[in-house]
Amino acid sequence: KAGQSSKSEQRREFEGRIELEGSLFCVLTFGGDWSHWERHPAGDELLLLQTGAAEIELESEAGRVETIRLNRDTPAFLVPRGIWHRVRAEQDSRIAFLTPGENTEHR
Repeated sequence: KAGQSSKSEQRREFEGRIELEGSLFCVLTFGGDWSHWERHPAGDELLLLQTGAAEIELESEAGRVETIRLNRDTPAFLVPRGIWHRVRAEQDSRIAFLTPGENTEHR
């Protein structure tokens, strides 16, 4: 319907970004699903939910997908180095990321 966005549509708003010796710290407000998967071969990525609720999908080397839910009770998660992942949010959510940016891959 006109004026409504589907769950798969994505809205992103960077609220701040700081580079720290090869890592990137940013705060992102978004709704919907990320259109891409990413992985960070240089190290683990810390995700800290500030508002809303989100799911982190992790893909193993065997192709299995595991879903981690971030909410008020479980607001943080450490994505292991080299694991393909993406974020999904059914509502507007705000997450702080500390990401080892070097050689990050997207697909």
